Amino acid sequence: MNKNKLLPVLSCFLVTVIFSIHFVVAKQVLQDHHPLALTSLRGIIGGILVLGIFYKKIEWPLLSQFKLKLFFIGALGFFGNQLLFMSGLKMTTALNASIITNAVPLVTASLAVFMGLESSGFKKFGGILLGFLSVLYIMFQSQSVEGINWLGDLLVFSNMFVFAIAIVFIKQLTSAGVHYAVVSGFMMVIGGVLSSFIAGADTYELLYWSISTQSSLLMMVFEVIVSTIIAYLLNFYALKHLVPSKITIFIYLQPFITALTSFYLTGELPAVASWVAFVGILVGGLLVLQSREKVSLT
Repeated sequence: MNKNKLLPVLSCFLVTVIFSIHFVVAKQVLQDHHPLALTSLRGIIGGILVLGIFYKKIEWPLLSQFKLKLFFIGALGFFGNQLLFMSGLKMTTALNASIITNAVPLVTASLAVFMGLESSGFKKFGGILLGFLSVLYIMFQSQSVEGINWLGDLLVFSNMFVFAIAIVFIKQLTSAGVHYAVVSGFMMVIGGVLSSFIAGADTYELLYWSISTQSSLLMMVFEVIVSTIIAYLLNFYALKHLVPSKITIFIYLQPFITALTSFYLTGELPAVASWVAFVGILVGGLLVLQSREKVSLT
């Protein structure tokens, strides 16, 4: 492998590992806390740190032209996105959430076709259909498992559509010259502040809980610093050096790492139905990615 590509590929792998563990750790934190309390701390602390790291990239006169769009980015891209994801994760398993988020290529492709940005084609349509049916299957199977609510799977799936809408606004700002890190930092801070309004005192309770024991402190450090800041920086580095399709492939490793982490920390064994759905989403996603690569080469 080219040495210039080795570090970006390793970065992608580390991001995959971090997010896989994030599903399990966040699930543990959410057992006794409001979903938006965790979102609030991740957004405010993480966003401030990102803006601090990239403060030289902040152009206030340019940002002032996009105040309303910046608010919508924070409201949709972080607040709405995390409200759906964290609420869903609280009601489903970490593995189910990890598998369902593998449908990202399917969601982006279906929206691109719906908006007329891409043609459908048999292979792309088949991949999208197979992936969506697999998500419905895992939701149907969740009804028969005690302690799991199919609504949780639906909320996790829905969060990707909300974030996809936010990406439209994000691209408008980055195309106008606003640095991607600056947009992301403000997105997290705005979303975190909005989350704190709803979470209220639960945010302070979570903050107090995070310093009550060594294990809770480690979990919160991982959630606020590792899965928010470090993962973001690694992903940003990879995006600068690799095409998006190469990065997307790594998300299909998440369920395996999540399953191992969940078994190690909680002793939870994955259900067969979850892996059946994963195979469907994997095949559907690969069909979509393959069809999109062919379009980009013609």
